[in-house]
Amino acid sequence: MDGFHFCSGVENIILDLEKIEASPKYVDLIKYLDSVVKVFDGPCASNNIIGNALFKIYEMGYVDEKTHKFFSYFWDMHKRCGLILVAQLKEK
Repeated sequence: MDGFHFCSGVENIILDLEKIEASPKYVDLIKYLDSVVKVFDGPCASNNIIGNALFKIYEMGYVDEKTHKFFSYFWDMHKRCGLILVAQLKEK
């Protein structure tokens, strides 16, 4: 479209669940991601749920404040583009 720009698509790893398996709050986070975000059922495209999930990951101590600010900044810039939160298996 003439003069109209789309986001070309960006992918960021938010959290490697395999690296935090031994953490005390791991089960709570998995329950949250499964029941509220439902990320294991497929991609989540709700901006409100994605924003809450990013805060929950920060609140539970899985990312520091600097990283959370990066997430928040990215989220604010790209939420109009159609954000998706998805659980992916690692490529081996």
